[in-house]
Amino acid sequence: MFLDVVDLRHFYAQRLGTVARHFIGRGIRARWRDARGLRILGIGYATPYLGLFREEAERCLAFMPAAQGVVKWPTTRPALSSLVDELELPLADSAVDRVLLVHALEMSQDATALLREIWRVLASGGQLLV
Repeated sequence: MFLDVVDLRHFYAQRLGTVARHFIGRGIRARWRDARGLRILGIGYATPYLGLFREEAERCLAFMPAAQGVVKWPTTRPALSSLVDELELPLADSAVDRVLLVHALEMSQDATALLREIWRVLASGGQLLV
């Protein structure tokens, strides 16, 4: 089953989505306690969790694969989200410290190539959380 951003936004707006965001968000925050000064990239539909880091991270971006669609994030501030080709991320090598992959790997046409592209943009010592 393929979910686009409309489906995902609808899910996270419902009670079950709110509960999922709460518990998953706690797990993410437990692994990435301190994001001060870090460059964080969410790929897929990571916006329900990127807000955890937006105020303390140096940079916090949301890349949404073209096949999935894009929504503006954050909704009340200048946009930090972008529609991208998941296999050609518009970043230099070693550009980010953390990558949060949510609702992307399971929907990718080429998961191996997506992971290679993430490896390319991830800085030395960086972390990927799927």
